[in-house]
Amino acid sequence: MYLSRMILNPRSPVALRALGDLHAMHRLIWQAFPRREEGGARRVLYRAEASPQKGYTRVLAQSDQKPCWDAVSPDDILLNTQTKLFTPAFAEGQFLRFRLRANPTVIRTFGEGCARPGRRRLGVYTEAEQRAWLTGNWDGPGDRPAWMGPERQSKAEAGGFGIREMRADDLGVWTGRKPDGMQMQFLSVEYNGVLQVTDPAAFLRCLENGIGSAKGFGFGLLSVAPV
Repeated sequence: MYLSRMILNPRSPVALRALGDLHAMHRLIWQAFPRREEGGARRVLYRAEASPQKGYTRVLAQSDQKPCWDAVSPDDILLNTQTKLFTPAFAEGQFLRFRLRANPTVIRTFGEGCARPGRRRLGVYTEAEQRAWLTGNWDGPGDRPAWMGPERQSKAEAGGFGIREMRADDLGVWTGRKPDGMQMQFLSVEYNGVLQVTDPAAFLRCLENGIGSAKGFGFGLLSVAPV
C-alpha cells in the first residue's frame, strides 16, 4: 500500500470546489491514477482534514498503487505532496490509536406491507447507535435496535479488533453533485480512540479495504498510530 499526504491550495478555485462537493473531491483524487480498464488502482481511500489554525486543508490518501500527483492539473491545486510505501504488520493484543471518518449505514429489508418493499440502505443517526455500529456494544437507552440483531457482526469484530476507548462526533450530512445533476448525501461521523488488535490478518484486510459505505467519497479510511 501507499500513503500520501497533500495540502490543498487555499487559493485554488478547483480545490475550494472539491472541499464543498464530495464528487468533485472524488474526481480530483482519481486524476492521480490510470483508469481501471488501463490497470489503475483497485481502491483509493482518502480523508480531507481541515486545519483552521494553519489556514489549509490536508488530504490523506491510501492506495494499492503508487499515485502520480503531478497528473492532477492545473498544478496549483495540490501543494507539498508526499507519498511513501506502507507495509504494516500487526500483533494480536497490540494497542493502536485510530481515526475513522465513516458513513454509518445498515441494510434493512422491508416486506410487502411497506410502502417501499425491498432492501434499502439507511443511515444510523443517534449517538448510541453510531457507537454500536462500530463497537457492537449497546450502551444506549432502551432495547438494542432491531438492525443490530443477534447474528450481526460489528464492524470492529469483522475487522479483527476491539474498541477500548472511543469518541464519536456527528459531522452532519455531507453532499456532492454528480455530473448528471443528481444530488449525493452522506451522513458523516468521525471516530477517534484506542483499539486493540484481536486478529492481525483480519485487521490488515480491514485496513486495506476500509470500513463502511461511501468509500469512494472520502469515508472509510482507518488511520492508526502507536499508542
